[in-house]
Amino acid sequence: MKKILILISSVFLLTTFTAKAEDFFSIPDYVSKSDRELLKKARKKIMQENPKCVSVDYGSTVSERSENGNIVQKKGQYFIICDQIKGGGIPSIDKQAFNVFFTKEDILGSKSMADKPAFEEIKSKRICEKAIMNNSLHPSTVDIRRVLGYDTRIVAGNNKRIIYQEFSAKNDFGLKLKYKAECHILPDGKLEAIDISEI
Repeated sequence: MKKILILISSVFLLTTFTAKAEDFFSIPDYVSKSDRELLKKARKKIMQENPKCVSVDYGSTVSERSENGNIVQKKGQYFIICDQIKGGGIPSIDKQAFNVFFTKEDILGSKSMADKPAFEEIKSKRICEKAIMNNSLHPSTVDIRRVLGYDTRIVAGNNKRIIYQEFSAKNDFGLKLKYKAECHILPDGKLEAIDISEI
C-alpha cells in the first residue's frame, strides 16, 4: 500500500510541474457558472487583442464595500488581472500586473480590448478638481494648490491616470484644513475613484 501511494504522489508532482502556466486560471467559488464562462471568453479575447497582456491568472466579478461595510457584487461588471513583460524580461519572473475591467457587452460585442492611451492630463486634472468640489462639505471654501500641490502618473498596463492634488477647505467649525485627493481617471475619461485624506 505504501508503494502505491508514493507512486501516485510522484505522478501528481510530475503533472503539477509540467503543466503549462497559461492553463492556470483562478476564479472565486462565489462566481456563477455563466459568469465563469464569460470570464474564460474574456481572458481569451483580451490576451488576443492586448499585446501587453502576456498571461491571465485571475478573473472575477467586481465588488465594492457598501455604506454598512458589507461586500457587494457590482452586477454585470468584471475584471481580470493581466501580467505583462516588463522591460523585455521573462514573463514568469519579471512581470507587472494590471487590471482590465469590462462588461458582458464588451466581450460578446465588437468592442476592441486593445490597449488605450491614458486620458489627457489637462482634462483629467479638471475632472479631479470637479470631484474635489463635489466631495467637499463646503465647496466655496476649497482652495486648490494647482502648481506645487499637484502630481500625476500613469499606471503601466491599463493606462489609468492618477492625479494627486492638494487643496485646503474649511470644516464645519470654520477651521481651514489641508487635504490630498487621489483621483483615478480611466482612459475613456471616466472617474473611477477619488480618495481624499487630511494631510
